[in-house]
Amino acid sequence: MVNRRPAVTHSRHAGKGRRYTALALLFLVPAVWAGLGVWLLAAGLGLRSQAEPVAGWPQTTGWVAGFHAYQPSYAQEPDYRAVIAFRAAGRVVTFSVQAPGPPKVGAPARVSYDPDNPADARDLSLGSDGEGQIYLGVGCLVLGVTLMAFLYWLVFLRRKSARRPAEAFSVQGKGRHVHGG
Repeated sequence: MVNRRPAVTHSRHAGKGRRYTALALLFLVPAVWAGLGVWLLAAGLGLRSQAEPVAGWPQTTGWVAGFHAYQPSYAQEPDYRAVIAFRAAGRVVTFSVQAPGPPKVGAPARVSYDPDNPADARDLSLGSDGEGQIYLGVGCLVLGVTLMAFLYWLVFLRRKSARRPAEAFSVQGKGRHVHGG
């Protein structure tokens, strides 16, 4: 008689590699959310520091001298950089900053600048305070950490509690199991 059972082509541990890969990918999603949250938080704090005057730096009123529009890719809106001009130490100084849209040429701009190097200046009127990025960053960070904690509980801690012996949970009385409810 011929044995018609197929030959075993994999070991019984072959599924563990796939399981570990799936777990790694499962934990990668919340880690990406948390990383995005940290990045947005840092970007928002950077924008906030650019929108605030530096202690000891003088402030003056400048004007929008022009702007540049950059098209990063075909489908996106252009990025605008406003060219701000102001007078310091008897000369006109210009610098450029990111603008939320096309700025109006000739519009006044509040400027704070380093008296030792007037080209190191900050526009206090056009810049964003970064509040939106900060809130979005905190939200992404909280979501990522919460998802990671939930998945950790779901994969590791819940499985351990399911392995406990059933006797610890059942109550016996007079030869019959008593079920709550």
